[in-house]
This record gives sequence, structure tokens and C-alpha cells, in this order.
Amino acid sequence: MDLTSLSNERTLLNYVRTALAFLAAGVALIRFFEEPGMVIIGWVLLPLGIACAIFGVMRFAHVRKVLRHQWHLRSMEEDDQLERDE
Repeated sequence: MDLTSLSNERTLLNYVRTALAFLAAGVALIRFFEEPGMVIIGWVLLPLGIACAIFGVMRFAHVRKVLRHQWHLRSMEEDDQLERDE
């Protein structure tokens, strides 16, 4: 597997980890604190966590598509070079 592809997967996992942290913090603030400010911050963290996860998945898919396209182009160039050499 290409190192760039593995980097893309690792970045996705980082986005997911961050999203889960936002969600967990949001739920904890809403559930365990009674101060209105803390509850508001908790409610802000919930959609932020969801948005982070969605953005990470979208970014992963986009980068994977670009990498596959570049790999396909590189493969075609190598085939053309082999045909010229023969």
C-alpha cells in the first residue's frame, strides 16, 4: 500500500478521534453541569463534533479519489513508456 494512502487513512482517524472528543465533551457538559454557560458550550460541541466527522469523511473520499486518479495517470504513462521502448 502506498504511504500517501496510509497517511490519508491516518488523517481520517484523527478527524474521527477529534469528533468523538467533541461529542463526549458536549454530552458531559450537558449532562453533568447545571450552569447555563456550560450547557450552551455542550450544545455547541455536539454539532461541531458531527461536522468534524462529516468533514473528515468528505476530505478522505476526495483525497482518495485524487490519489487513485494520479495513480491511474502514472500507470498509463508507464504503459506508454514501455510501448515506446519496445
